[in-house]
Amino acid sequence: MHKSLQHGASLLAACLVMGVMGSFASAGISVSPLKQEVAVRPGETVKFKITVSNSRRAESDTARAARLEVMDVTVSEDGALSFHGPGSQRNSASNWVSLGAKALTVEPGQSRIVECSLAAPYSAPGEYYSAILVTLEDKGKTDKGVSVTYRIASGVFVTVTGRSFPREAKIARCEVTWPQPTVQTPSAHPVSPPAGPEPAKVSIVLQNTGQARFDATGRISIADSHSRTVFTAPLTTHRPCVFGGDSRLFEAPLDRPLGVGQYVVSVDMDYQSGWAKAHHRLPLEITPEKAALLSTAKKTTQQAGDLPVQVMPEKLVVTMTAGAFRSLKLALKNNSEDALRCTATPVFEGDRPVDGSWVTLAPEEFELSKSGQKTLELVIRAPFGAALGRHTCTVLIKADQGGADSVHFRVPVALDVKAEK
Repeated sequence: MHKSLQHGASLLAACLVMGVMGSFASAGISVSPLKQEVAVRPGETVKFKITVSNSRRAESDTARAARLEVMDVTVSEDGALSFHGPGSQRNSASNWVSLGAKALTVEPGQSRIVECSLAAPYSAPGEYYSAILVTLEDKGKTDKGVSVTYRIASGVFVTVTGRSFPREAKIARCEVTWPQPTVQTPSAHPVSPPAGPEPAKVSIVLQNTGQARFDATGRISIADSHSRTVFTAPLTTHRPCVFGGDSRLFEAPLDRPLGVGQYVVSVDMDYQSGWAKAHHRLPLEITPEKAALLSTAKKTTQQAGDLPVQVMPEKLVVTMTAGAFRSLKLALKNNSEDALRCTATPVFEGDRPVDGSWVTLAPEEFELSKSGQKTLELVIRAPFGAALGRHTCTVLIKADQGGADSVHFRVPVALDVKAEK
């Protein structure tokens, strides 16, 4: 899910999660909430909680000891998390956070609540970030016997009130990347046949040029020389939440054939501004060589039934009045023999797409263990004044099976806003 991160010389490998995964099957420990937003007035103190749980999976399960610490957090362009000493980042809230416990032991099947407090300074309106890391004292081992340290992070997103900041963004980079040809070298030993070609990708980097964080979504469309749209696809990322000043990589695979000719790629990014979106247009020439690559690329966007994952239901339809909200559930079951790493992203598309500010989806990134199950919660809030009629969006789920190709499938969502009787 995330790359192993080093923290101290003794750390061999770490499993680090924030706003991502409810539990580690191999560790039995979970932390909730995985992300919470804390609003505080300048000079005031607020309290919040996190819960550390030890899931019982077998009679032989034992108590787990863990230590807690407050760390700064940063996110790389590709969405990977890094953790740093408290107060080392310009947008840090770590030195304002106090933990009610720095070490605890949780019995199997039990949970421990940790009371926390946050004291904001008088002159610091804006958005700040911190993470509470829960580290198991006893190391685990992988199937290959590698020692690992399990760490789970609960994100704390702090807003010190007193000043509001507009959401601002621009597309800093847009390009089409093509797979490199595989060079076969002579060998005296038999080798496995090469995997199928990776699809070409449209890659864009969205830069948050303001100070307010946002959850970004986007899509591409490709038009031919007659201005006819011949291809559309959502842009996905490992982590759609972009902090102020950060950048994030979004990608869309070109997994459909395109004939030789001249095209234009149009990119549209929604960053929850309410009054502006980010757009970009990129000329695209498909040569005979590129057309041949596209004709052999694997199709990655599939329906749920094409995957080793069972999704229930396969579509979501909800009716509500303006000002109401509904909580919808998506149940996923892994029918394969391997663990699957998954991401879930809401994509706002259609003739009347749901406004991005109406939707919350959690978790956005998670792991499905062998024969494991996961429930996603999609909360839709239709504000007062919402236009009557049908609005649509899609939950795009990406499943990655070890070194195998990742596969996407789509769950359509329809929201009917009705007038009050």
